[in-house]
Amino acid sequence: MLVVKKSRNVVFLSVFIFGLSACSSTPSKDEGYKGVYSSKTSSSEPSLEVPPDLVAPDSNNAMSIPSLSDSGSSYSLYSNSASSSSSKVLPLSSSGVRFVRDGSVFWLEIKSKPDEIWGQARNFFKDLGFGFVRKQPVNGVMETNWLENRFDVPTGWFASMLGGLFSTGLMDKYRVRIERSDDDTSRLFITHQGLKEVSYGNWSEAEFSVKWLPRESDPELEAEMLQRFLVFKGVGKAHAKQTVALGKSSERAKLIQDKSEKFYTVEVSEIFPRTWRRISIALDRMGLIVEDRNRSKGIYYIKTTEDFIKGDGKDKNWLASILSSSESTLKVATFQLSVDDVETKTIISIKNEAGEQDVSKTSYFILKKLHDYLR
Repeated sequence: MLVVKKSRNVVFLSVFIFGLSACSSTPSKDEGYKGVYSSKTSSSEPSLEVPPDLVAPDSNNAMSIPSLSDSGSSYSLYSNSASSSSSKVLPLSSSGVRFVRDGSVFWLEIKSKPDEIWGQARNFFKDLGFGFVRKQPVNGVMETNWLENRFDVPTGWFASMLGGLFSTGLMDKYRVRIERSDDDTSRLFITHQGLKEVSYGNWSEAEFSVKWLPRESDPELEAEMLQRFLVFKGVGKAHAKQTVALGKSSERAKLIQDKSEKFYTVEVSEIFPRTWRRISIALDRMGLIVEDRNRSKGIYYIKTTEDFIKGDGKDKNWLASILSSSESTLKVATFQLSVDDVETKTIISIKNEAGEQDVSKTSYFILKKLHDYLR
């Protein structure tokens, strides 16, 4: 928790100056972008105070992006059977890029080798001002640090005089996942995680507390980053925007309580290969740590984090209700996410480290959030 001290005069002055400078436009609005980050930020500079991240060290400095076969998946398996009505696969454009969407999951297929995309993605986020807290070339995964999204911060000489006094109370970070496909084609996934600043107490008090709480991942920001990455690669902005376009998706997941009423499962109306991939992206969006995975057994070995169990503000009443019984807190722990292929459907459940059905409220919270991302 961060404790901040402010005088009433500073608050009134801030409001007054904000009113004078509100008419100033930000470069982001002129460009039509939602994500605005400082390009002057260096990865060596201290980041804003946020909940601590669980950072995995680089496992290998060599560039070795896994192929789809390494992860137990292939495009033919992923695409087989009846495709959902919301899936969207555009033809390869003249720039060698194709946008693919399946439900809430979308990515770019780029006619380039994975190591080339890795370097371009790294430089793209560095150019936006991000540093990196995790880079794992062996797994094709990198994760940025937290940066404030300054989309709504006013500009102009009044705002410049006050320096960093203005704040949006929003912070973002991104995970990049790169997969090797056939014919030197790479798949690029970008997932978003967000924080929001919530204050407690009155401005008239000498002290008030401020906490950073997780907020829902933003698919529009993810799509925007894919679009901006294409522009960074030299694709025209209009063409990049046309390539990356989002539409509505149909609901395909249900949260089901077992007859024993002791635990829940998520039922997805899709075959196993499709669901397996969508789960990977959902776990990235949720901010969970995937310690390992075994596709042949249908298991993700996951770990919760402090950020995750705090939940989102929209879940506050619901979270309070499920914690009203004897189990007063959710737990930072390791679980097995079991993914079972049942005819044309996929059933997802949570087991403990021993492989037994987990009936804790923590596992219910995981499934509740997972259902929100898969439906």
